[in-house]
Amino acid sequence: MRLNNNDIINYLDEIDNHLKASNKIKFEYNLLWASQFEDKPAIYAIFKSDKLVYVGETASLKKRMSDIRHTYNHTFRKHLGIKLFKVKPNDKGFFSEENEKALSSYFEENIKVTFYYINFGRSEAESYIIHKNKGVNSDLLFNKIGKRDLKVIESLKSK
Repeated sequence: MRLNNNDIINYLDEIDNHLKASNKIKFEYNLLWASQFEDKPAIYAIFKSDKLVYVGETASLKKRMSDIRHTYNHTFRKHLGIKLFKVKPNDKGFFSEENEKALSSYFEENIKVTFYYINFGRSEAESYIIHKNKGVNSDLLFNKIGKRDLKVIESLKSK
């Protein structure tokens, strides 16, 4: 089967719509929380108060959802902590014990996730969804847009 660019864009838009429309799963800071996810590749979206704030891709959703509990393992958690506490993590990738506890509480009170299992094209789908929802000059998401990502998206749209 051969897909044209419109087919690809439509598929990526389906993923984006699915992430936004799916039931959002409230974050829980415990070991069992991640066990509800499968050990499969996926695109995931993080919401704060029902507002999309981060899009990520992973080879194992279960492992990534376990990682999100630790500042040294997850970019979103680290950047959210920097924004909330106005300090950077230490050399080992942690905030102070007090700030780590406050960040975990903040996650439990405010953070929800959705996901879409996808076996191939995770990086491209992630780039497209970030670009679509963020734009070049927006601070709506914690994600950064790389030049490579913009080139991929613009080439898809131009054909």
